[in-house]
Amino acid sequence: MPDDLLTESSRIAELISLPVGWCRRGLEHIYTDDISGAVGGETQRQQKNLRRRNERGDESIQWGPYSEAEVRRRSSYLFASKKIRRYLLESISVECWVAILRHASKKKPTDLKPPDTEDYRIWRESRDGLADKSDAQVRLLWIQRQIGLRLGTDETNIGRWERGETVPGGDKVLGAVLIALQAEITSIEFPDRKDILSAAAARTLSHIGTWVYEQKQRNAASLAGAPPQGMPSLHEIAIVREALRDKYSEDLSEETPSADAMSRIEILLERVSNIIVKKYPEIKIKSSRDVHSIAKKWCTSYVIFRIGLVCGWPHPQTWNWNNVDANGR
Repeated sequence: MPDDLLTESSRIAELISLPVGWCRRGLEHIYTDDISGAVGGETQRQQKNLRRRNERGDESIQWGPYSEAEVRRRSSYLFASKKIRRYLLESISVECWVAILRHASKKKPTDLKPPDTEDYRIWRESRDGLADKSDAQVRLLWIQRQIGLRLGTDETNIGRWERGETVPGGDKVLGAVLIALQAEITSIEFPDRKDILSAAAARTLSHIGTWVYEQKQRNAASLAGAPPQGMPSLHEIAIVREALRDKYSEDLSEETPSADAMSRIEILLERVSNIIVKKYPEIKIKSSRDVHSIAKKWCTSYVIFRIGLVCGWPHPQTWNWNNVDANGR
């Protein structure tokens, strides 16, 4: 991490109310990995073109009052926040899409249920892994396919939906309701806003966890372990949040903590365990090792997620919606 950027961790820490050490660790990942698209947040071609235009004296591209490092820093935030926001919004689409498929399955329209036709048999035989799925799961995949075809979606994209490689965009979500199912939006039992955002945040943390693991894998000759599997539960996110709020959380950010740091970490883990048990009695914590394992698994992803959001979206108070008239001015 460049020397002139070290102070950024303090500024970011104040903005998102997280420890400086953890913010420094999150920024190191943003500046040196492919979360932001390339080192420094730009591809080599973009960097070369930017310098060439600056040499030509193009005032709109010049560094202006900022140093090159400052421009690269801002670009890193832009790329990182764009990717984080994209995964967050895609995750929101996933939650809404599941609700739409559930509605279609309950409604049981005759033209959407698996028919006893040659086309259906060919489709089922051509899809790997369907033998392990229940009839209800296969039915949902078939409904998803029929919705995609009605919306004019390419067969390749529909196949990616079925395999979980990509998710339908917001336009497909609305089109599925209004065009494919010919239903009213109010008739769809979407989850509550809080539930949708919580699930979307957990899915985004999972993506970030994979990025961090892949970055470490590129920077190390060999790497033990595996990337985080699945999504963190709401209880795990609560544990991470409490751990980062503890006064000894800085010690958790160290890759190889000292003996003194380890003693403080033990105090932190015991304290967080007690807080979680009181706040969430339904959570069963066997020992402080469970808390430590969860913190090590998700703290970095959580910090990067928070940094990406604060650097990418303005605070709602700056939107000035109250000053917008009926004509949008």
